[in-house]
Amino acid sequence: MSEIVVGAIAQLIIGAVIGSAVLGTDESWIKFLSGIGAIVLTFLAGAELDPQVFKLKWKEAAASGR
Repeated sequence: MSEIVVGAIAQLIIGAVIGSAVLGTDESWIKFLSGIGAIVLTFLAGAELDPQVFKLKWKEAAASGR
């Protein structure tokens, strides 16, 4: 958890000092990679589900996914 907090603070400081134009955050390939990364992370989170438990608790899983 501390690594996430330190990384978020460092990102804010670097972004404020250098600026997003220098870092190239508006580039199309950066947006593409971030989109692919979000999809992969979502898939990996779903892959951790135990199929037998999911069959038993499908109502709770469907309710929390809305």
